[in-house]
Amino acid sequence: MMAWTIKNLGFYRLRLFEVYVGSGGDGRKIGQCAIGAARVGPNAIFIDRLQLLPEHEASWRLAMEAILTKAGGGQYDYGWVLSLEAPREAELAQIAGVEMDEVRPLVVHAVDFAQWSNWDAYYSAISENSRRNAKSALKNFKTVEVKTRSGIGAVRFVPAIMRLRSGISERKGLDIKESGAAIGYAATILSCPRYMTASVVSGDGMNLACFYGAEFGQNTYYLEGGSAQKNGGTAWHLLIAMLRRTYERTPTGKLIMGYVDYSTHDEEKSAGLLRSRQACRVSDYATSTLKFRYTPA
Repeated sequence: MMAWTIKNLGFYRLRLFEVYVGSGGDGRKIGQCAIGAARVGPNAIFIDRLQLLPEHEASWRLAMEAILTKAGGGQYDYGWVLSLEAPREAELAQIAGVEMDEVRPLVVHAVDFAQWSNWDAYYSAISENSRRNAKSALKNFKTVEVKTRSGIGAVRFVPAIMRLRSGISERKGLDIKESGAAIGYAATILSCPRYMTASVVSGDGMNLACFYGAEFGQNTYYLEGGSAQKNGGTAWHLLIAMLRRTYERTPTGKLIMGYVDYSTHDEEKSAGLLRSRQACRVSDYATSTLKFRYTPA
C-alpha cells in the first residue's frame, strides 16, 4: 500500500476499511481492504482485493456491500492481474446499486509446490528441454554466477534490470518508458524493502538475465524479468534457481509467474511465453479485473 501510495501521490488518497461481524464491542474482525480514492472525480481503485479470513469467504458479497455503503457512490476498479482470487463479477452484480461496466477474464499461472513431495520430485517434473537449457549455461560459459539481493540492497540491480528489459522491449517492439520504470522499481523496493528481491545471473562476468519480484506470505511474485537475446541458457539457469529459492522458502507455497488474457494473447509475439510457463508445470487460476459503478440507494 505504501508503494502504491508513493506512485500515485497527489492523484489518490488511501482509505483503509475493516470488516466486522457482530455488534458493538463484541464485533470480530473478519476482513479488510484498501481503496485509492481519486482526489478529483468519482474514480476509486481497490488495491488488489477485499481480504477475508478463509472461514468467512462465503460472506464476500455482504462484506463488499458494507464497504461500498461506507465508501460511497462512484466508479470502481476491482481486481489485480496477479490475484489468485476467483472471479467476483457474479456476486458483485447481486449488490443493489452496482452496475457492471467491464469484465476482463484472466488466467494467472503459478507453480504450486504443494503438488510435489519434495524439490527433487518437482525438478523431475520440469520439462527435459528446460533442464537441458539450464545446464547448457554451465557449458557455454567458464563461470556462471547468480547474485540475489533482498531489501534495500536490491536497488543496486535496477540498472542491470533496466538494460536487460530494454533489450527485450526493442526485440518485441514494446513501448516502455525506461526512466519511469526504473523509478517505479526503485520506489517499490525502498518503500517496502521487507518483501522485495532481485537477482541477476552472469556468464563470464556479463549480466545476461534478471529476476525482479516480491516475497509475501506463502507466495513469491515474478513481477519482471529480462534476458539478453543470446544468453546461452542463463535465463533458464536463473529461473530454476528462483524456483528452488521459492521452494526452500515455502515448500507449500507458490511462485506466481504471471497472467494471460486469452482474448488478446499472441503466443508468437510473446516468444513462447505460455510454453515456458507450462514447462515449469504451472497451474491455472481463473480470475478477473472489473470496472463497475455504485450508486447508493
